[in-house]
Amino acid sequence: MLLDARAMFAFVEGKELDGFALLADAARQEHTLRRSRKDPPIYPRGLYVLLGEKHLEHNSPELARECFLTTLEVSRNDGFALSGLARAEAALANNDAASDAMSRLLHVWSGANPELRWMADAVALDLEASPRDDAPRPQRLYEAQDLAAIGPDAWQPYPMPTLDPLDSTGAILNSEELKGRNLIIIFYLGEECPHCMEQLQKATTRHADFQAVDTDILAISGDTVEQIAETLKKGELPYRILSDPDHRNARRFRSYDDFEEIELHSTFLIDRKGRVHWSRIGGEPFDDFDFLLDEIKRINATTTSAQEAIATQ
Repeated sequence: MLLDARAMFAFVEGKELDGFALLADAARQEHTLRRSRKDPPIYPRGLYVLLGEKHLEHNSPELARECFLTTLEVSRNDGFALSGLARAEAALANNDAASDAMSRLLHVWSGANPELRWMADAVALDLEASPRDDAPRPQRLYEAQDLAAIGPDAWQPYPMPTLDPLDSTGAILNSEELKGRNLIIIFYLGEECPHCMEQLQKATTRHADFQAVDTDILAISGDTVEQIAETLKKGELPYRILSDPDHRNARRFRSYDDFEEIELHSTFLIDRKGRVHWSRIGGEPFDDFDFLLDEIKRINATTTSAQEAIATQ
């Protein structure tokens, strides 16, 4: 890794001879590791491929060809090496060898984005080639996955899971009452957890701040309805505490460990449209309420700006 980094610095500084010497040393070491460790490789990229690309940049296709062939010794269908080999052979006017590498590349990267630089550069050679599987035996073909089915390219807030805990009278929470306001949902471990009680006390002291930004707090635990009622008798709480005795709500919010069969501390930030913008699930209660307030203010401002833009259209 150090040799790789030093080589890159040398190239940037215009010290090509030093860069090639360092990169060649690193490539030999990395190649030895690939031979001994096999798959998965211990290093994230094949350095002989990188060395080959550098030789192509410096108009040394013969040296580049040897680098790509060396890579293919240990990684038979490496698409980066096949792309480089096709370009090196074409530069040497070895059209048959270039077409052979291109045919293999077209099969190996049959599902690749055609705009990938390595694919686009190989396609630009305009070689006569059709996809060919060069494996020694038939391989399993995997269906191309439509990335749109996995989700958007950029993260987006997602709909809040169903929320139906019980209040101190045993009534199911009316989710209609929550519409149009932001929510801070806190799953805590019950009254017997002192850290949870500290978290809820801090939330109590910041209740007015959250109300000022149209935000309600819900605290949910596995305590029974009767235990919730007893807790309310001990003091006036400015927000609702709710019962989830069978942990069905905690499970929906991934705040329950089914393997260990224990509840987890978690805090969720929900916007006015019922979408989860942020969450923290772990071994300790989250009590950075300044962070939550800042996030809510940012979300409110974004929502307001979007609504104003729609209104002016």
